[in-house]
Parts: sequence; structure tokens; C-alpha cells
Amino acid sequence: MKFAKEVKPNKKIIEKLAEECANIYTDFVFKDIFKILDEKPVPLQNKKLVNAIQDELDEDVYDNYVQIIREALYSGKIYYRDGNIFPRAGDKFGLKISKAIKILLKGKYNPKKKSYKIDLRKINATLRADIATIYDKIKDKVDRIQAVLQTKETEEVPTFNTEKVNKAFDDFYDDLQKKTSQSLKLDINQYSEENKERIREEFIETNRYYVVKFDNSRLPKIRENLTKLILEENMSIDEFYKYIKYEFGLSKRRCQFIARQETRLIKAEFVQKKATENGMDEYIWETAHDERVRSWHRHLDGKKFRFSDPPIIDPRTKRRGNPAQFYNCRCVPKIIVSWD
Repeated sequence: MKFAKEVKPNKKIIEKLAEECANIYTDFVFKDIFKILDEKPVPLQNKKLVNAIQDELDEDVYDNYVQIIREALYSGKIYYRDGNIFPRAGDKFGLKISKAIKILLKGKYNPKKKSYKIDLRKINATLRADIATIYDKIKDKVDRIQAVLQTKETEEVPTFNTEKVNKAFDDFYDDLQKKTSQSLKLDINQYSEENKERIREEFIETNRYYVVKFDNSRLPKIRENLTKLILEENMSIDEFYKYIKYEFGLSKRRCQFIARQETRLIKAEFVQKKATENGMDEYIWETAHDERVRSWHRHLDGKKFRFSDPPIIDPRTKRRGNPAQFYNCRCVPKIIVSWD
């Protein structure tokens, strides 16, 4: 028994296509949110801060620390949140800033929160009032992010029919066509081109359908969590930034998975069509031979089937199909051939 060589499209080309599809959605949802989150934390007012400190401390002794605190606040290296001074997202307190916070603001370091706890009652009233405005600024930032999410919930997800996606799809299709031609020893370039646009349209629409489905379930959840995470559970802006980055990564991976799944289906249907059109109907079912293989598909492994008479691939629904025609199926057909 002889088999055609397995058709293996270039993984880098598929990943490029998946990346371009994912970028459309993540830019749509998260671009404006990251703009808001990347704004520098609003510092205390310059003159009030310096005056409040200098009223209570020896100016000659502490002037250097005053400047350190002042510059750190205005550069966004530190910010205040619910009784704590935090470093900027991804940063740590420098030695000079830590010492200044301890001396000027009587800060006590909290290793769990990675922040300095300060007692507002021990700080000048003017400075205390300045610090209190920070909470309002954070709430304003939260409200603007909520507004962005609410707008995105009502807007349509952009089309995936973009120049970059089309270019990546062309590369994928051309590579698939070439690999299939080599595997089945056919000259299929001339008569498969007419189906290219139809397959492209199906790919774009199917991707968008599943991304919209994901979008409809995920965005309300993010918005629901937003106020709770920051205003009710005292999550810092830095921690919320990490949460949004997690949601960004989750969304991107989901979109990439959808695109990969669609390329897998396109490959399976394309190879099957070209094989059966040229009298190659029989194949041996082959799994990926790892722990992720479905138990039923493991049962099919090594058995002979026909594309025209596929086996049951889902015993629950009695659905029939060939390899890779089930959700996230990585099985492949070892196509039986008669030529040398």
C-alpha cells in the first residue's frame, strides 16, 4: 500500500495570517483602552506639594528629597492610590525614591502590594487634599475606559477583508496549492484559481462570525469587572493594566486559534476535493498520536476509509466526517495512491 506525502502548509505563513486576523480585532477593542492606560498618572500639584512639605520640614535638610518626590510624581514614576504610593507599571522603586518616601511621607513598605503605605492624617492638610484628587482622576480614567467598551459593544467588528489579511491569505493559498500539487502529483494551479476568491470570502466571513460571537460574550464581562476590580476591590491602576493585558492576550490567542482552525479546514477540504477529483478516494486515518487526541478519533486511527463514505467522528451527534473536519481536529488522511 502506497501513500501520498502529507500536505503540510508552511507554519510561518499560517501564523502570519492568524496574526493579521487577530490584530484587526485587538486594535478594534484595545487600542483606545491602552491609550488611556498609558497616560501618565496625574501627579500632585507642584507648588502645593512643595509648600506643604516645606512648611513642616527643614528646607535645607530635606530639599533634595523634596525634588526627588516632585520629579517622580511629575514624571509618572510614582502615583498615589488608596493610602499607598505605587511605582509606575512594570517599574520598581529606586533607592532614592524609597528613601524620600520614608522620610517625607513616613511611608511603610508593603511587600505584598509592592507599595508604600502612608497615613494621610500625618500629612499636611494641603498635601492631603492634593492626594485625594488622585482617586478622582483614576475614577475618571476608569469611566472613560468603560465608555470605550460600551461603544465597542454597539459597534460592528471591522471587516477582515483588509490588504494585509488578503496578502497573508494569498500566501497561504498559494503555498497550499503548491504543496497539494506536489503531494498528489497533479498540476492543479490552473483550475483551482477560480475557487480562490470563494474560499477567501468564506474564510473572512467565518473568521468574523466566530470573532463577533467571542466579542459579544467577552466585552460585557470586561466592562462588568472594571468597576469591581478598581473601585470595590482596591485594585491599583497597575494591576488593572495587567488585567487588561491578560484580556488582550486572551482575545488575541482566541482570534489566532479561530484563524488556524479555518486554515486547517480549508486544507482538509481542498486536499480531499483534489484527491477525489483524480480518483484517490481511500485513505488511512492518522491521529497526532498524543494525549490531546479525542478518544473516538484514537479509535479511528490506522483504519481505512473513503472520502465519499466518511466514518462517525462524533458519537454523541452521530456526525460523519473526514480528518480535520471536526472542531480543533488535528488528524490527517494518509491518501492511498496507485502510482510509484
